[in-house]
Amino acid sequence: MDGYHRALHLFVNPSDSYADVNKEDPNVIYYGPGEYDCGRIELKSNQTLFIDKGAVVYGCVHSDNTSNVKIIGNGILDCSKMVRSQGQAIAMNYVTGAEISGITINDPAEWSIRIADSDQFLFDNVKIIGAWRYN
Repeated sequence: MDGYHRALHLFVNPSDSYADVNKEDPNVIYYGPGEYDCGRIELKSNQTLFIDKGAVVYGCVHSDNTSNVKIIGNGILDCSKMVRSQGQAIAMNYVTGAEISGITINDPAEWSIRIADSDQFLFDNVKIIGAWRYN
């Protein structure tokens, strides 16, 4: 809390919002508590990216020409290791039917979430921190 960009952020999330997600399902990409350096995560049709509470995933998420994709959980998608112009935290092009809920996006390098030529989206309880890099 002392210094530049060191604010304390408190968020209250519904408890056990994602208790019914089957982490063993082959269409679920699961990140449990811990830190993960993932780079770019590509979501395919019918896949769910589940960033559970206590997880920090360094990277970004892309999905192109897909349907029925989800990015859910109470964890953090952290873009602080990305350089400016390396891309959005979440980019979806030509996607039909998507859900982005619960996650916190930290320090996006460009736009936090960019949706193009897509429809049928649900956004719920998404938090964005540190949109100070030209967002």
